Amino acid sequence: MADTAPSAKLTFEGAQKLLAAAIAKAKEINQPQCICIVDSGGFLLTMGRMDGAYGMSVETALRKAQTAASAIQRLRDMNIEPSILATSINCIVGQRLVRRVCHECCRPAEPSEELLESLLIASIRSESQFVEARGCPACGDTGYAGRTPIFEVMTMTDELSELVDAPTRVIEQMAISQGMSTLRESGIALAAAGITTLDEVRRVVGGKRRATRGFAVAS
Repeated sequence: MADTAPSAKLTFEGAQKLLAAAIAKAKEINQPQCICIVDSGGFLLTMGRMDGAYGMSVETALRKAQTAASAIQRLRDMNIEPSILATSINCIVGQRLVRRVCHECCRPAEPSEELLESLLIASIRSESQFVEARGCPACGDTGYAGRTPIFEVMTMTDELSELVDAPTRVIEQMAISQGMSTLRESGIALAAAGITTLDEVRRVVGGKRRATRGFAVAS
C-alpha cells in the first residue's frame, strides 16, 4: 500500500503509470488476484485495462459514500464516465460498524413502539432476542464492548448498469427489488440475535427518513 501527497509532486497520470508498473511487477512475482485502491475513484479509468491486461480485479474503497448505491454518485462526482462505471463495477459493498452490546450487563428488553416504527419494523419473531445496554465496570459503564460490521452488497446487474446515471434512490430501489439487504436490515438482524441493540442500529443508520422499505422480523 502506498499513499501520495502534494509534497511528493506526483501527478494523476504519473500515479497511473506507477500503478500499472507495480501491478505488472507483482504479477511476475506472486500472481495477485486483486488490488485495492482507497478513495481513488479516478483509477476506475484504468480498471478495465487492468482486468484485461493482467487478469485480476481492481477494488476501489470509497470512504465518503453513505450507502452502496450512493457510491455510484460519489464516483460520478469524481467525473468518472457512466460507460466506465457500467462496465467496470462488479459489486459495491457498503459497511458500517455498530457497537456490540456488553453481555456482562445487558438484559432482555421489549423494543418500544416508537423504536420499531422508526426502523420500520412491522412485527417481531417470537425467537428474537432483543436486549438493551445497561452499563457495568466490565464495559466502562457504556453498555457496549467491541464492534461488529453490518453490510449491504449491491451486485451490479444488467439492470443496475443501465441506471448508473440515475438518482441514488432509483438505483437503491432497483437493488432492493433484486434482493439486496440494506445496512438497516443487516443491523436489525444483529439486534434480533442479541449482538447489538436497536438503539445502536438507529444511531448508525438513521431512522425511517433514510429507510427504503419496511422490514418484518417475523414472517
